[in-house]
Amino acid sequence: MTILVHTKSDVIFNAIAVFFKERNALCEKIVGNALSQNFSCLILDNPSKAILKEYEKNPHSPIVVLVDQNYPLKDPFVFLEKPLSMTLLFRTCLKTSKSRSQPILSIGPYTIFPKERFALHKETGTHYPLTEKEIAILDILYQSSETISRETILNYVWGYQKNIDTHTLETHIYKLRKKLFSKNTEEFLITSPRGYRLKV
Repeated sequence: MTILVHTKSDVIFNAIAVFFKERNALCEKIVGNALSQNFSCLILDNPSKAILKEYEKNPHSPIVVLVDQNYPLKDPFVFLEKPLSMTLLFRTCLKTSKSRSQPILSIGPYTIFPKERFALHKETGTHYPLTEKEIAILDILYQSSETISRETILNYVWGYQKNIDTHTLETHIYKLRKKLFSKNTEEFLITSPRGYRLKV
């Protein structure tokens, strides 16, 4: 999970980066427009009207805006008033990322439609219904070509912290494979000791 932070304050950025890193989220500080980059959520700290106007062109982008009190709030952004807890900020970023950052995904022989919650086989035209959690698992794996750790996926999809003893993820991976894989379908969900990745 990659979080971009637009702020002039090193103190604010460092506080966010440390808290999010403990929850397996990578934070990067940016200066210019971030819409050309890949990110799970963008945090804007007290942005100018010009910056907000630029981001209004992409109303479906996962953006959280941190503002002082009495700041004129305006759709389509998610606003949080300062001071605020890092836990609230983290949960808001997760929620915003899941609800807005859901483009159509092309994975192996399938086209995944997150909002409609189904996979479409590109050759046969067969529809396979998917659950919200299955979509979220595919979404986080799709964001990186590298292997994603089990802990990172559990945190992104279920909000679990480290060292949780659960077979929830393994159960969902098993069900995904059962739905989408057959003798004639190449394995594109790769499992390793380090975690999972997609062969896109």
